[in-house]
Amino acid sequence: MKLIDIKDRFYMDTGAPNPLALFVGSKVVVSFWGSLNDDNEQENSDTVVITFTGCIKSSFGLPNNETLHGHPYYKFGLRSYGFY
Repeated sequence: MKLIDIKDRFYMDTGAPNPLALFVGSKVVVSFWGSLNDDNEQENSDTVVITFTGCIKSSFGLPNNETLHGHPYYKFGLRSYGFY
């Protein structure tokens, strides 16, 4: 298995991104506060919206930073604050 990290297209506000996830059939739409540049300052925050299609399974929430190392995908490169 290989995880593909979606990066360098947007940057998430890691402080309080106010995430929202909508699950509709095989589509998942996620929105959060972030920006298109890496300065990540709150005053420059926008709403970023990502749509995943063809999803077989989706998960929103755990693991958190303290338990991430125990996740089965950690050995494949799963890290916090990422989209894979």
